[in-house]
Amino acid sequence: MRTTLLVYAISAMGGAWSLEQPRSSLVTWHPRMIDLFAHLPQIWQASWWMAHYGSWSPKRHVAWSSSWAIGDLNLGKLSSTLRKKLSGVAQKSAVAYRNKHGVKRFHGTRFLRSTGNYPPRFGLKITRLHERFCKNRVSHPPIPPALLSTPLKPWFMALPWGDLWDDANAYSVLTYLRGSASLLLSDWREAFPSKL
Repeated sequence: MRTTLLVYAISAMGGAWSLEQPRSSLVTWHPRMIDLFAHLPQIWQASWWMAHYGSWSPKRHVAWSSSWAIGDLNLGKLSSTLRKKLSGVAQKSAVAYRNKHGVKRFHGTRFLRSTGNYPPRFGLKITRLHERFCKNRVSHPPIPPALLSTPLKPWFMALPWGDLWDDANAYSVLTYLRGSASLLLSDWREAFPSKL
């Protein structure tokens, strides 16, 4: 899962990150996500209703982040007034039916695609949070003092190449990094194995 590789890279570089999903997503059950949550020092979680940002669908969302500022996306409970208002304008994004074997299935309607679009107010909120988000983050686990005095290349070369992240097609990235002349990695070339 490439997303987790990106989060590891961003964390290692001291950056801020967030992952957002619909509340019903099963992404947290993916082995790579379980591993990510176990290895990073502190991860904050927030949930919110997209209806608070102008969406015609209430749609509950969840996000995980390296910054506690992600909690500012939660604007509280969905009021019964707003819920009633939305029930009058919301279009069904899916319809249920039974197939020839009697199994219940779902089919997306023409309104399904629009549920993937972020409301403009949500985009503005994220933009306004950006500075606080970057300032209030925990990026990576503390680096042991002994490692800080160790040259990076020999340490990197001593690491095992056991997991090639086949599910993220990481081998092609490794091949690119090893062979690319434009990345100016010539002094690191021997750190990457010639074959795996």
